[in-house]
Amino acid sequence: MEPYKITVDKQRKQSIAVHPKVTDHLPATPIQQLPLYFGSTNKEVHLSTNDQLDQNEIHISEDILTALRIPLSPLYHIRYDNSQFHLGPFIGILVSSSHEFLRERVHFLDSFIVDYPSIGGAILTFSLEGVNPDDLSIHGFMYNPKNHQWIEGTYSYPSAMFSILEVSLTDKWQEFQYITKHFSTHLQGNIYNYPNFGKWEMHQWLQTTPKVEPYLPETTLYKDPEDLYEMLKNHQHVYVKPTLGRLGQGVVTCSLHHYGVSVRFQDHHGNHRLVLSTPPEFYSFFKKRLSPEEYIIQQSLSLLSTDQRIVDFRLMLVKDQCGKWSNTGLFSRYGAKNSIVSNITAGGYARWGQDTLVDLLDSSYEEAQKWEEQMTGIAVDAAEVMESYGIHAGNLGFDLAIDQNRKLWLLEINNQNPDHYIALAAGQEDALVRARRYNLLYCKYLAGFTESS
Repeated sequence: MEPYKITVDKQRKQSIAVHPKVTDHLPATPIQQLPLYFGSTNKEVHLSTNDQLDQNEIHISEDILTALRIPLSPLYHIRYDNSQFHLGPFIGILVSSSHEFLRERVHFLDSFIVDYPSIGGAILTFSLEGVNPDDLSIHGFMYNPKNHQWIEGTYSYPSAMFSILEVSLTDKWQEFQYITKHFSTHLQGNIYNYPNFGKWEMHQWLQTTPKVEPYLPETTLYKDPEDLYEMLKNHQHVYVKPTLGRLGQGVVTCSLHHYGVSVRFQDHHGNHRLVLSTPPEFYSFFKKRLSPEEYIIQQSLSLLSTDQRIVDFRLMLVKDQCGKWSNTGLFSRYGAKNSIVSNITAGGYARWGQDTLVDLLDSSYEEAQKWEEQMTGIAVDAAEVMESYGIHAGNLGFDLAIDQNRKLWLLEINNQNPDHYIALAAGQEDALVRARRYNLLYCKYLAGFTESS
């Protein structure tokens, strides 16, 4: 069905008018009182028909447009159920902690709206700073499909939303938790990638699941240096990772030798190596560096590598317009030479996943496809486990790897903001656009605007 444009009725109050053909399928009389919903807010209106209107025109009185903060520029769909008239979809994307950061970078979000006609409705990007819980308003940027611009303004709450805020890289964790919980309440749970979870929670959930547990490296929670030393005695090489870390930040590798423990880590100054020769040195170093229960210790794996670069894979798993999981791209990450992490931000590079599987495993593309199907199956199983623990997921990034014995491992799951820009780094812009289109289509689905509606 063609989307609808909004026109302003400056004569009447609390009214909405549509062409008679619009009401043909409505199970009610063409003139009645009913609530008009836009996002999570509504107002009682008088619904009538007017054969002078275009069939794709909705005439709304100015007082209602003002009260519900309905922008005129989007092209809308309508939904009628339970004697309620819904205008939408109204989708929100939480992008940043500060409004100024969003203002400077809002044009980078254009990849979300490449296929706006398949989504329609109001698409609002905003920051934590832009949310006013007292009057249930948001100051942000609304997409205008007429001139392809993001228009700054103050709007009501959406009907569904998701977050791409890298909150663990900011000092706004507590504020983020408060705001997303607030939205979950007011949007009746229509917020996905919520709540956030850490690496330790993920491991605890997945290790109880027979379908997924065999693919998990041995992992324990760091409480004191003794925990780390016990894992070193068992595995000789381990990774220490922040439970809420992103982009390889804060990762430490440790190796046990006859002369002590060698330690490698990265910071903004570069790569560092040191040797802790005695137990007092070891305990003192990690007491100062690591906070209890804020890190996990994970067995190190002998992963496939090439040219002194470790290689792992990122699988993009998103929900579509039917709420079903879809693999929108498998990519490989080659770490910088001699780096302890594979992250592109640490000097690595990306390729299309199947090309890498063919090269590393000396296999055919048919075999590479089977590897990708296995990875996808593990990812979907893991996603379903997380949802059984109350996580509303819809946009996930799975880090997987293959060791030198060709055993597949699940290393990590990211739900803060899976970095789909890896698709751009691999020269596959269409995969980024497809994933972001699905992000919005899933929001549209949550808002109740499906093909059947």
